[in-house]
Amino acid sequence: MSLLERLAAAQQSPPRKKAAGDESSVSSASQQQQQQQQQQHSGKIVELSNAELTRGFLAHDNMLRELEACTTAAWKLGADCALGNTLLSAVQVWKADLKPGKPHPFGACSTVVATCLLQEISEKIGKAGTQAGPKDLELKECIQKLLSQESAAVAREFSHCSARKTKKGDDIILEMRLHAHSFLRNYVFIIDAFVEAAPAERLGKKPAQGLARKANGKK
Repeated sequence: MSLLERLAAAQQSPPRKKAAGDESSVSSASQQQQQQQQQQHSGKIVELSNAELTRGFLAHDNMLRELEACTTAAWKLGADCALGNTLLSAVQVWKADLKPGKPHPFGACSTVVATCLLQEISEKIGKAGTQAGPKDLELKECIQKLLSQESAAVAREFSHCSARKTKKGDDIILEMRLHAHSFLRNYVFIIDAFVEAAPAERLGKKPAQGLARKANGKK
């Protein structure tokens, strides 16, 4: 008999009458479980050394950084790349209106960069001389609806979006991380193709190890 047949048979069969000892056995098991939980909660907490606490914190930090790295898309654009410089300009616009102690009128810098990126993608889709498929046009329509709303709507789709120059200033690094529920996840392949055509090189995001290196006495 298959699983579905077993489930159907179980639904059709009348409920089994509880035996006299069933309730008492369930009650006894429940009491034992409660006693075990009380013993666990009332158990003595062992004080850990600074080294043990540090190791535990670093392990937790490493897991968070690995999770962040595997959900972040990163690209390297040339210093003369039009898209990269447009995104850097968006960062400068945000900085120009930044006032200490006051909320920024445009929200977080990440939101401004994300808005600029989406605007660039929307303008390029269907532009004269380019081909756009049904999925591309669908994304364009979604972006236009999104950008017609307040900046908070964009912030709800992006966990992170940044553009910055490398230390030497030879390249521009673009990083993007979408929220788990973002509808844009359905169009990641289009966004990726658009950025790479800028042109840009897709990077393998590596977890930052600055804290671990410091704890191990490395510079």
